[in-house]
Amino acid sequence: MQYQEEIRLKIESCPDCWFRNISPNSFNRQSYLTSLLQRLARYLGIENWEDLVFITNASHGVNAVLRSIGEEIYDQQCGGAACKLLYLSTAYPMVKNTMAFLVSTFSNEQLVEVNVTTPMLSNNTLLLQAIEQAIQMEINNNNGKNPIYLASFSHITSTPAVILPVAQIIALCKKYGILTLIDGVNVSTLDPDFYLSNGHKWLYSSRGSAILYVKKDYQNLIFPVCISNLGEGDTPFQKQFLYQGTNDDSGWLSMDGALNFREQWGDTAIMQYMHNLAVDGGYTLANMWDTNVMTTNNDTIGALVNVQLPTQNSTEVTMLQTTLFDNYFTYMVVFQFQNVWYTRLSAQIFLELSDFVWLGQTCLNILQKMRQPK
Repeated sequence: MQYQEEIRLKIESCPDCWFRNISPNSFNRQSYLTSLLQRLARYLGIENWEDLVFITNASHGVNAVLRSIGEEIYDQQCGGAACKLLYLSTAYPMVKNTMAFLVSTFSNEQLVEVNVTTPMLSNNTLLLQAIEQAIQMEINNNNGKNPIYLASFSHITSTPAVILPVAQIIALCKKYGILTLIDGVNVSTLDPDFYLSNGHKWLYSSRGSAILYVKKDYQNLIFPVCISNLGEGDTPFQKQFLYQGTNDDSGWLSMDGALNFREQWGDTAIMQYMHNLAVDGGYTLANMWDTNVMTTNNDTIGALVNVQLPTQNSTEVTMLQTTLFDNYFTYMVVFQFQNVWYTRLSAQIFLELSDFVWLGQTCLNILQKMRQPK
């Protein structure tokens, strides 16, 4: 936040200088943002930085891709017939809402949802089989022609929070000629057609900072959600996204400070600490509550862990969440999956195992007090 505020004050000292690119070379908008894109491309393992653009958040990226390619892809791949989008039942609500909007807007747009069950979250083979079965069913129902033109997946799902085998999923989709849109954390070992990632969560930049990667073959089809004056850049793709109105660019620029932080402490060390804490914290809570961690495969746990709550009474779950926030200023995500109530906990770098123990005991104390006779 301090880094962002320093940048914002510098921009606001002369907004015309910044947006009209007439600042000294040391603080020129075009050169500063280009340099940051190049740095982010190296960090993410993207060979050509011009395939990468800034967006405000993942929601903007998903909308930019799905709402841009529709009619063009219909003509190329579907020939006027029904085109379909595939997603998992665990998809983020924003993705589902955007797809539902497309269905209501384009009469030849349809959705294919792959139902994800608890065993699939610990067994990648089961998940991949379910996705392929859904694709094959659509092909069989369409006289041998694949009607699915794009599939959207999260590298790490939200609720429940699980690492998906996206490299294998992308390879499976390529086998059937399906484009892939991935909301992910790293693209270096993947080969998606479209990839986006927020910076404000695990990169530790400010809100309003995210990136979108688009393969060269599809860049002429993709436009930002906000169409404004063209920015500067060597390609139309760069020009369209670089300037989307007089936004506060300090969110994007805060990603520079976030990369400095990660370089200082070490990317591997940060991720390993959070993963270990998520695993240890999850099992600690499960033991305290006499419940279970959702996934039995620790490789599917990143820095988020799902633990079954110590109550399955919906009223108590709601009161537990409310009391934690009202009395302890602690927000605990709760969700129901396969008719079981869980909490999803983030093992951030500023937390320790003692914080998980505190949460576990506090929840038990709240439930005990809640159940006392009036």
